[in-house]
Amino acid sequence: MGTPGPYNDSHEDPADDGTPVWGCTWGTQASSADFRAIQAAGFQFTPDPANGTVTPVSGIGDQARMLAMQPDGRNPELQFTVGGAYYDLTVTVDRSETDATNAGKEKSAEQALAKLLLAKLGS
Repeated sequence: MGTPGPYNDSHEDPADDGTPVWGCTWGTQASSADFRAIQAAGFQFTPDPANGTVTPVSGIGDQARMLAMQPDGRNPELQFTVGGAYYDLTVTVDRSETDATNAGKEKSAEQALAKLLLAKLGS
């Protein structure tokens, strides 16, 4: 275990209508994981194909999808539903990388973490 760094007053962004959302971020200055509740509209949003891709993901919740930026798949983001609630999960392996170098690791980490979270969400 490392030593926690200073609190930097991070917070979840409010929903589009201004209401607060539930969320949690864990991480360091170098990497992080962010898990938040989202509105149904956020889950149903389809990005412009020129800017991003949406790929179905099986085995996670009631329905899941992976969003990634075009053309290289950077910044993957896993969204899933369970019990009528919608969630968004993002893992950043290395904040200094802005390309797709770590996209595969981030996708794998998001899917593994989602499966762990599902066990807690169902209890």
